[in-house]
Amino acid sequence: MNKELLKNGLCQWVRINLFWLVCMLLIRLFFYFQVHSRIEIDASQFVGIMKGFVFDVYLMCHLMTWLTIPFLVLYRFFPKTTNGIFMGLVFFYVVVAALLTEYYCNLSMPLDHVVLVYTPEEVMGTASSSAHVTATPFLWFFGTMALVVLLSLLWRKVRTGLVFSAVVMLAAIVVLCCVRYKNVIRGEKYYKDHTSFCLAVNQPSYSYIKMTDHLRDAQQSLLDDGEMGADVVVASQRFQMLHPEFEYLDPNYPFYRKADDPDVLGGFLEKTDDGLPPNFVFIIIESYGQQLTGVNTPTVSFTPYLDSLKQQGLYWTNCISTAQRTFGVLPSVFASAPYGKYGFCLPFKPMPNHRSLIRDLQDNGYGTSYYYGGVHYFDRFDGFLKANKMDFIYVPDVQTIDTTNYEKLNEMHRWGLDDKETFAYVMERKTTQPSPRPNLDIIMTLTTHEPFYFNDVEAYEKRVEAMVNAHPDMTAKERVNITKNLNIYACYLYMDDCVRELMAFYQSLPEYKNTVFVITGDHRMGPLGFGGPLIQYHVPLLVYSPLITQSRQMNAVVSHLDVTPSINAYLSSNYDYHISDECHWMGTSFDTTVAYRNTRKQAFMLNNRDVVDYVNGDYVLSNNRLYAVNDDLSCNLVEDAAKLEQLKTELSDFHTVSCFAVLCDHLKPVENTVEVLRDAEYKNQYDMVAGKEFCFLFDPYELTDNYEDVFVDISFDYQSLDTTTALPFVVVQLEPYYMAVNLAPDENAPNTGEASYFHHHLSIPIQEDCKGKMVRVYLHNSTKNTMRYGNIKIQVSGARKS
Repeated sequence: MNKELLKNGLCQWVRINLFWLVCMLLIRLFFYFQVHSRIEIDASQFVGIMKGFVFDVYLMCHLMTWLTIPFLVLYRFFPKTTNGIFMGLVFFYVVVAALLTEYYCNLSMPLDHVVLVYTPEEVMGTASSSAHVTATPFLWFFGTMALVVLLSLLWRKVRTGLVFSAVVMLAAIVVLCCVRYKNVIRGEKYYKDHTSFCLAVNQPSYSYIKMTDHLRDAQQSLLDDGEMGADVVVASQRFQMLHPEFEYLDPNYPFYRKADDPDVLGGFLEKTDDGLPPNFVFIIIESYGQQLTGVNTPTVSFTPYLDSLKQQGLYWTNCISTAQRTFGVLPSVFASAPYGKYGFCLPFKPMPNHRSLIRDLQDNGYGTSYYYGGVHYFDRFDGFLKANKMDFIYVPDVQTIDTTNYEKLNEMHRWGLDDKETFAYVMERKTTQPSPRPNLDIIMTLTTHEPFYFNDVEAYEKRVEAMVNAHPDMTAKERVNITKNLNIYACYLYMDDCVRELMAFYQSLPEYKNTVFVITGDHRMGPLGFGGPLIQYHVPLLVYSPLITQSRQMNAVVSHLDVTPSINAYLSSNYDYHISDECHWMGTSFDTTVAYRNTRKQAFMLNNRDVVDYVNGDYVLSNNRLYAVNDDLSCNLVEDAAKLEQLKTELSDFHTVSCFAVLCDHLKPVENTVEVLRDAEYKNQYDMVAGKEFCFLFDPYELTDNYEDVFVDISFDYQSLDTTTALPFVVVQLEPYYMAVNLAPDENAPNTGEASYFHHHLSIPIQEDCKGKMVRVYLHNSTKNTMRYGNIKIQVSGARKS
């Protein structure tokens, strides 16, 4: 290469990178001002965010060093084109950074591998439903782009000499050799807590590293054949030893134990007047956190009606959910279930054989109904409810009713119906189609979800402003946070009014006197800021009923996982209500201690399905940091290396046995009432050609009787002969049940072409007569892969209703 051209190329390359670095600084400034103006962060965070410029410098040094050779080679032949390409790369970075800033403002967290957890349809649905379109984000975006364009024009006058460029390049190489940038991001260095780190980190590189790490980890599987490996055995033993309060029954089923939880509710509730078990109404409120305004002692409450109920019922001030988002609430509350790798209910992952409060209630004569104004398949609510044989499921996009008002989704709130519309259907159905006692109603709200909009939002915003003005003693932090988020607090005030109307309706029913209401939040409100590792899971829990003989406020820490064991113990101790002597509940009976205490040993799942938070009594592990827990669930960072390692081991053991139990169907053994219906084995080798879309693994089998559950166990060897296309799905069908299971251990794992073994056990819930229906098991080769498979073993079993 010509020396003069090499010198010019090097100087030009350094000049482009310095412009890139200035753009990073500009983006960082815009990030602070945009986040500060739209969500709750203190002005003091400015210093921390600007200190995060060191992440930008590290990134720039790595990019500059690794891209030097490609730039100089291209510059040798196409200098102007090369300059344009790399300047275009800078502008592309700015656009991505601006979009990630908008993402952070909407969800109060940076984008990570959460987009790889959901299906593409769910990602698009979330994006379109959560965004409330206003002019502000566009003004920020176009303002940022305009400033970058102006800066690029001014930058043309900047010149860098050879000596200066050489020094900059040498410094970049030194930084590259001394600093492992990915480890800095993974270790969350330089910041004492996760929230501060997320505010300061370079957003594009954080997103990239989290996504690539997830894809790499997806190739790792706990098990090859669905059997317990040595690591699972050890983790299971240590996990069970950590919980001496339970009597575990089978080492192959880590959570399977005696159902001997004590009755703690019976002492607070009088017997029903007709001797039947009471009705239950669960009201699960979207994003109902304990600290709604983002401060420890809020001056004003935007749920005054719910607050009044707390004074009349059993109220736990320190209840914790199990997940950051709604996907965790149904399995936790109604099945006290572990989380698996990506959650208990996921597409392409069959749920393990399990019991639930819903099924136990049904077996004892309860009618069951579920009401939700949103999309029924998101987070696979419908799969969980159908697996537990819910009698009636109302969701607006599948339910046919006389009036079209309930079918029309609010145009500005595309997640679904507003709470008033959903509750109106509840009241209409219970009026026109009253269910016999006893019954269970599960009602989930929606309006307090992004984009925080409903038809009367402006009127409620004025009410919020009036409430703020009526409290001149309100702290400046609380006042600013509320005025920044008027629409959010308007949604809570509206939801509170809707619950008031719903409760008034239930009070008009004759069975009200024999009804128990359980009210809680699915998780804490994300956009109002976390405030600490446990605050993000801190939700109220209220048991309210005319049957309550004495109200009590309790400060002991309880969990969503405690709901099912507490209610089952109460009913079996006080009514003609029968449950199994064994269970897989992770929780136990509510702690009714008035004073604060925390005996919980519980992990939590983030929105991106990471399990990095864990509480054990007075300590919390969060993102590899150790915190001490205060009596309001706030936390203080502490230094205790031994305790930190202890909690890391406990969390690792739980996650290992949780994944094993859920993914390999080892939550509970199959009952003895199961009989083998069909046992097929084919030792031949078969070839799936690219043009063939469906390949049956065995002849369809017709059920000759009715069963409560059907189980299908499948195993075979396979090897893909074409690594350029994705592997087929294994499909199990028993109308209306349909489950497509990933052939690979993980849906994100690449097709390596190696010889592999598939083994899966599926539990199929039966919701209607199944006699005469066909069980089909086949490969769905939608990607036109070429594959060899053989040594097929398939067993179909049925469990009769006991």
